[in-house]
Amino acid sequence: MCMHKNYNKKEDDIMKSIKTRLIAIFAGLILVLSLGLGAVSVNIASKNLTKNVHKNLEEMAMKEAKCIRIICGAETGYIDGIAQNSIILDEKVSWEEKVNYLQKEAKRTGHINFGFIDKNGKATVFNKEKESLYVNDLDYYKKAINGNRSTSDVFIDKFTGKPIIIFATPIRENGVIKGVFYGIRDGEFLSSIVSKFKYRKTGYSCIINNKGVSIGDRNKDLALKQHNFIEAAKENSDSQQLANIIKNKMIRREVGSGEYSYQGKEKIVGFAPIEDTPWIMAVGLESKEVFNSIYELRNLLILFSIIAVAIGIFITYMVSGSIAKPITLLTAHIEKVANYDLTFVQDETSKYLNRNDEIGKIASAVTVMQNNFKSLIKNVEEASNQVSVSSKEFTATSQQASNISEEIANTIEEIARGAASQAQDAEQGANSMEELGYLLEVEQAYLKELNVFADEVVELKNEGISTVGNLVQSSKDNREISNEISEVIVSSNESAKHIQKASEMIQSIAEQTNLLALNAAIESARAGEAGKGFAVVADEIRKLAEDSNKFTIEIKDIVTILTAKTGNAVLGMHKAEEIINSQNVLVMKTEEKFNGIADSIEKAKETIENLNVFSRKMENKKNEMLELVQNLSSIAEENASGTEEASASIEEQVASVEEIASSSQHLAELAQNLNQLIMKFQI
Repeated sequence: MCMHKNYNKKEDDIMKSIKTRLIAIFAGLILVLSLGLGAVSVNIASKNLTKNVHKNLEEMAMKEAKCIRIICGAETGYIDGIAQNSIILDEKVSWEEKVNYLQKEAKRTGHINFGFIDKNGKATVFNKEKESLYVNDLDYYKKAINGNRSTSDVFIDKFTGKPIIIFATPIRENGVIKGVFYGIRDGEFLSSIVSKFKYRKTGYSCIINNKGVSIGDRNKDLALKQHNFIEAAKENSDSQQLANIIKNKMIRREVGSGEYSYQGKEKIVGFAPIEDTPWIMAVGLESKEVFNSIYELRNLLILFSIIAVAIGIFITYMVSGSIAKPITLLTAHIEKVANYDLTFVQDETSKYLNRNDEIGKIASAVTVMQNNFKSLIKNVEEASNQVSVSSKEFTATSQQASNISEEIANTIEEIARGAASQAQDAEQGANSMEELGYLLEVEQAYLKELNVFADEVVELKNEGISTVGNLVQSSKDNREISNEISEVIVSSNESAKHIQKASEMIQSIAEQTNLLALNAAIESARAGEAGKGFAVVADEIRKLAEDSNKFTIEIKDIVTILTAKTGNAVLGMHKAEEIINSQNVLVMKTEEKFNGIADSIEKAKETIENLNVFSRKMENKKNEMLELVQNLSSIAEENASGTEEASASIEEQVASVEEIASSSQHLAELAQNLNQLIMKFQI
């Protein structure tokens, strides 16, 4: 009874010792390996992810900066096109006509209004009030008056008190800069552009100038209030990190990225300068969104570690129990043999005799040892040697399998990286196709404007042809009137000649009358007193004759001058007729040129229509290509997911092979220990 109690106590001690050690060793090993691999994986993934996010944000910032530069370039190009219109500088066009034309154009294109700045810096808005002020100290005017297109920052309009942005271009006449023509946009123009930016869930974009002032933000109030991040940091330390990035990197026009904390949220921002402007484009998102996948990976690894430890403890418990119990029983019999007790006792050891493993062999060996001690020792020695060799071979085979599995895992990881890179390239391709679509939309908008301008040119052409027709008719009427005037002048010349002949006859009559009066005076003098009255009458007649002769001479002189002038007029009318004939020839040639221009305009309009059709076809092809790229991106993501699952499976296989190798190594150690025990026997 006492011996049975001691046996049970030893059994419990052995069971507890083996189980506890095996459980502690394997659980600790699994836990350390899982946590170590998890920590290394999370750290590497976190660094790579952070690096990739910084790089992606920088690339996104450069792409957005290019888009803003293209949009602003198109805007200033449009302003430059309007500035080419001669109506701007034409003094013959009234102010009301200019205002009506430009305000219609502003309404059509979404501008607030247009304006003109003379060389003295006086800016005048095209409205009925003709509002004006001096802007010769502003940068956009200085740049434009020197021959360059320019864009202003967002600032408050002194007339309306509202924020605006100005696009300006020099206006020239015969190659000489006469001033600056500018278009006025609402202050939300840039904000409305950056508000369309979408990047993940918390992505955002904004535009700041070289002083750290927001001029375009999805939070439009920041741009409208001209929020200065550098100045704000002086009053609120929450903005200090962002202000340092702006002051030390952004306004120095560097391409880069940075991390900062704002309003309790950690954020990452990429930035790039916008060429041809003093602005900087910034693109960012919350760090929490970036590291969500890392947090999920960390939690998954922790859960995997807990599950692996639990499974390891359970397996170790079961294996250690199946190993410890027969060892305990056999140990008791071996102790009997050690005490030279070779009597055979039928007990629980008999059920292990039919086992084909080492325990069965040991049990058989103990039974045989009881019959033949020497034979038992030899058989046990041979069996232990075989166990040692087999365990070494099994260990080597397990190690080879582990190495092969690791190579497969590395290959699958390379495939996964390639699939991830392919998915990223496909996504970048989709983004590029979307940018191409945006450019096609801008091109179609310009083609629509070109259609409008072509219609206006056709209308002006028709008006020009009508005007030329009127000019031809006027020339014909002028020629007829000139002929009539010529006939009148010739007739007047003939009448002047008749008057001259009549005046000569009057002069002759006056001379004869004067002669008769002289004769009458002589006769009255001979008559004496009786002829005095007749003498007086004769004297008066003589005076009248002299006066008539005098007036006749004057009339003759006047008629002579009139004749000379009418002759000159006749010659002038002949010259005028020649000039009118030449003018008619030129008018006819002008009409032919206008008809040629009309034909060219019709051909140009047909070409524009063909461009419209081709642009629509390009849009359709772009949509098809975008769909193909998106499908390719989806397939690449599925491949990446599949390779990641395969990699996880291979890692599990490697872990299992390593556990088998470890167990085999442990078994070889047990066999060596057994050989050492056998050497103690003296054969």
